[in-house]
Amino acid sequence: MITFGQKATGAYIKDLKTGCKVWDENYSLQDSVTWEGTCKGNFANGSGTLIWYNKGKESARYTGIMLKGKPHGKGVYTYLGNGEIEGNFIEGVLQGGGSRTFATGLKLEGSYIDDEFLNVDDAFLKLLKKHTTTFLDSTDIYVNDGNSKSLFYYTIVPTVNVKGALVLLPSSGENAESVISCNKKLIQYASEKGVLTIVLSINNDRGLDDDQLALDFLNATFNQVAEQYLIPKNKFVIGGFSGGGMLALRYTEMSKANGNKTSIVPVAVFGVDPPVDLADLYNRSKRDITMNGDKVGLTRSTS
Repeated sequence: MITFGQKATGAYIKDLKTGCKVWDENYSLQDSVTWEGTCKGNFANGSGTLIWYNKGKESARYTGIMLKGKPHGKGVYTYLGNGEIEGNFIEGVLQGGGSRTFATGLKLEGSYIDDEFLNVDDAFLKLLKKHTTTFLDSTDIYVNDGNSKSLFYYTIVPTVNVKGALVLLPSSGENAESVISCNKKLIQYASEKGVLTIVLSINNDRGLDDDQLALDFLNATFNQVAEQYLIPKNKFVIGGFSGGGMLALRYTEMSKANGNKTSIVPVAVFGVDPPVDLADLYNRSKRDITMNGDKVGLTRSTS
């Protein structure tokens, strides 16, 4: 089962010695900081070392360039016992070339967009573009993205003339960047064959029939991509993983049943392990609860 924690709330906090303010992305009342560097307008600014403390014990430090209280420029984050992050930061977020080293020794070195790692060859990275939309995620159709409320999509354009489009929808809780990294060979092969790939920020939809925001977001994205890249609307293939696959199947059903509800009619659709048999899923869950209810403090039902 997948669960989602509450979103963190950031805040500016002061170095108690200097009064210089820095941004704390995951602020709690037990947090404190020290900043060894210059201040401008009461904010940490320029080169220096920033140390975070939790309940008086050092938890992390950043050595590098700051701007208006946030890491902005070359720098290194070090998390005690949890590895480090090195690269170029823009308003506290890793962008471009960089590396993340975990406590296990695993190192992810390459390109980052908005602090998310992308495993794409350099030649194709130049063809990748992130498009921010005007849609606000009021119903949480995209989760695990921090405090952001902006919905977006990626396109990876072909290396030859555009012939069609491949739409990939993330599984439940999976971010768009993971879809790109995990399907690197598929996306790069599609690009070489003239197929543009689209990856949307939607990973927590409850159903297109009841969520107008999700349907509007998909329709608007397909319209915009078709117009911008001159792709015929009968040349879209749509698919997804787990919950994303179920979403792709339902969108295609809707397009066949009522063309007025969808902006495209996919020429093909696929799902990778989509939970399409919801009746069976319900009955299996009911059976498991009945068999294991005593183990988790539940009362067995005789009905």
